[in-house]
Amino acid sequence: MATFISGLIIGFVNCWEIALITLATGPFIVAAGGISNIFLHRLAENIQDAYAEAASIAEQAVSYVRTLCAFTNETLAKYSYATSLQATLRYGILISLVQGLGLGFTYGLAICSCAMQLWIGRFFVIHHRANGGEIITALFAVILSGL
Repeated sequence: MATFISGLIIGFVNCWEIALITLATGPFIVAAGGISNIFLHRLAENIQDAYAEAASIAEQAVSYVRTLCAFTNETLAKYSYATSLQATLRYGILISLVQGLGLGFTYGLAICSCAMQLWIGRFFVIHHRANGGEIITALFAVILSGL
């Protein structure tokens, strides 16, 4: 809590305009990360269910190994297990895709936000309303307080 409050104070003391812009862009970055986490959570539940189904098939095959061998159904058991693992593979690929896109979009927003704030800060430096150190200090103080 002390980091949050002190970061805001330092940011507003150095350059209150940049601090306000940083605060305004923060919710968009948090929302992008939150949306990707919601999708990741749902996919993680689905992959757990798929692994549970595969484990159930393997457990049944091991439990009834004599029956499988007697009726020569080993290939059927292997095929059932392999097809149940295909669902986990699809979910794993989807998780990787969502995680990559989500993190890329979240960090892309954060970097675009920093670039916009530095671009606006350029006008403050040109018009002698602030110097570069004050702008960078305000930017990073508010970002660190948000973390």
